[in-house]
Amino acid sequence: MARHHVEVEVGSSILADIGTVVTTKDEAAFDAKVVALKGKLARVETALGDGHYFIGPLLARRCRL
Repeated sequence: MARHHVEVEVGSSILADIGTVVTTKDEAAFDAKVVALKGKLARVETALGDGHYFIGPLLARRCRL
């Protein structure tokens, strides 16, 4: 359960950074958030590997996917 909470928090942080990237008029803020986003997305990709998002097969069964 704690891992799911962390995944949601990381996703929220990524969305906040995207919000800054698409709305800022400050070039330095834009550049900083792009660098931060690349780092966060790389960490997410590494953590997921070839695995499932969140609870994977359990979520698929519950949603009948």
